[in-house]
Amino acid sequence: MSETAFAAGRARVLAAAAGDAAGAASGPRLHSPTGDRQIPTHGRRGAALGSRWRWPRRWVGVAAGVVVIAVGGVVGASVTEGPARATAAEVLDLAAAHVTDARDPVLSPGQYRYTRTRDWALAVDDRGDQKFRHLYEGVSETWRPQDWRAEWVSRYTVTGKRQWVEGTEEAARAAGVHLDEPRTTERRAPCGDFVPELGESGPCANVAGSWRHPTEAFLDTLPRDPAELHRQLDQAAQDVPGGPLAVAADVLATAWVPEDLRAALYQALAKLPDLTVSDRAANLDGRVGVALRAGAGPQAREIVVDPSTGRFIGERVISTQEWEGLPAGTVWSFTSVTIGVADGPGVQPR
Repeated sequence: MSETAFAAGRARVLAAAAGDAAGAASGPRLHSPTGDRQIPTHGRRGAALGSRWRWPRRWVGVAAGVVVIAVGGVVGASVTEGPARATAAEVLDLAAAHVTDARDPVLSPGQYRYTRTRDWALAVDDRGDQKFRHLYEGVSETWRPQDWRAEWVSRYTVTGKRQWVEGTEEAARAAGVHLDEPRTTERRAPCGDFVPELGESGPCANVAGSWRHPTEAFLDTLPRDPAELHRQLDQAAQDVPGGPLAVAADVLATAWVPEDLRAALYQALAKLPDLTVSDRAANLDGRVGVALRAGAGPQAREIVVDPSTGRFIGERVISTQEWEGLPAGTVWSFTSVTIGVADGPGVQPR
């Protein structure tokens, strides 16, 4: 099955699961600089897998499998030349050294690991000479039980909030541009298997886990030696857009990578020869961190870390060249992630 055919079928499954099959059948085509394809945005197990599969007007340069999470923590610790001049490798080595400064939540019996991902994505809908470009917001919430095999809860909310880049709300509605209205979808499933129709998992006993959909058992198998972890990242990144950095970002973005593995991943990524600091004060959603990128291309997928605490607090996708009037440096999508402990499924952390 071709990538296009698989993505189109996957989108129909997810739309039906969300009670939106009619929208999937007649929904607009998604767009990237390489051509129009029926592709959804990227959902992730535990971060409300499948909840981000939405139908925007046209996605600007966002290919299948790209999602972003953003930023946090002010750089406050020192490195060899100070945080303002640290290399990418020094930033990650410092973050690895401070991982234990921000301890992961510890669950008591009956409690849930809570993850909240607030994402903004850029949608474009041009009507003749009129150009409409806006960022729109969605919020994913996941309640993961102590026992991985027990029932998880996933909730996704389209908030209806928009930030206009070009055009106005009034002009867009007058031109017939479809704008997402507020709605919430909730799913429950053991093992976080919210969309079993994808064929990426199965009964709890058969879920092997992967970099994109890590289980506790999968995370336990990953080496803590940075050199060996670097080798495995390289191997897993074959034919993956974004390379090892994207593979590591997928697993880190789940927000439950153990502290020792998170430190090892930072040290493994520090070995990437093309890793650079792209922004020393990446400010998204009111949180600030150091943005790092590797590789080249029309889109740059970046991870953002707080070197002073070792927290992985996100990613973003930024254009590296002009596209359809949007200048290089345009943020196409980003998110911010919050974790906590909840006393029950569907209950907000105190």
